Amino acid sequence: MLTRPGFAFVPHGSCLLGFGFDAPSNDYKVVRIVYQPENYNYKVPPSVEIYSLNTGTWRSICAAAPRYVVYNFFSLPAFVNGAVHWVASSSGRSLIVAFDMGAEVFREMMIPDSVAHTDVLKLCSTEYGVVESWTKLLTIDMRDGIRQVVGFRKNSEVLLSARVKGLVSYDPKIQQIKYLGIHGSNRSFYADAYVESLVLLERESAVLRQETSCDAVSSKLASVSLREEDGAEEEQKG
Repeated sequence: MLTRPGFAFVPHGSCLLGFGFDAPSNDYKVVRIVYQPENYNYKVPPSVEIYSLNTGTWRSICAAAPRYVVYNFFSLPAFVNGAVHWVASSSGRSLIVAFDMGAEVFREMMIPDSVAHTDVLKLCSTEYGVVESWTKLLTIDMRDGIRQVVGFRKNSEVLLSARVKGLVSYDPKIQQIKYLGIHGSNRSFYADAYVESLVLLERESAVLRQETSCDAVSSKLASVSLREEDGAEEEQKG
């Protein structure tokens, strides 16, 4: 469990979290972005703080805060190349903002104009950080309550979350949506790749080492032995 963060969250504001691993320092970190409301509009720059597992504390990095709004209604952030990525907006244009877990700074990644200035969702593949390498794969009209892409099926259909209908499947060949009967909000569905690992978090490792050490086992056995001896003496007195 993390310690209490420094910046409080208030109603009508927005709070985003990003989790990642900083390989050079061998440290797991959580970045927290808090937008305070001002006339129901997010006040920029936001308050930003970062939690380090190595130190077990939060610290403010507000000096690095971005001067634009990072969306919290898209799918969960993506951790790629040592940075956490979100979709953001600046002066009416969408962009990708990345937070580098090692340098602890925000950086911007531009996207093509055809994607940056429209409400129609366009799926693209890209060479990381190169705007010219984006390629349009397909276009999905979001006016039917479509909120986000969840994943791709083996039959080339796309899994999407819809505002009212829950999880749906979209066939790009015939441009039709099929309802799957799986209900939920637009935040109910998420899929991502993961790598299995036996790595324990440092504090849990320390507890485990302590609990399984010879000294710890001997101490517990001695404690049990003393309690048994005390119980035997009380029975004899009785």
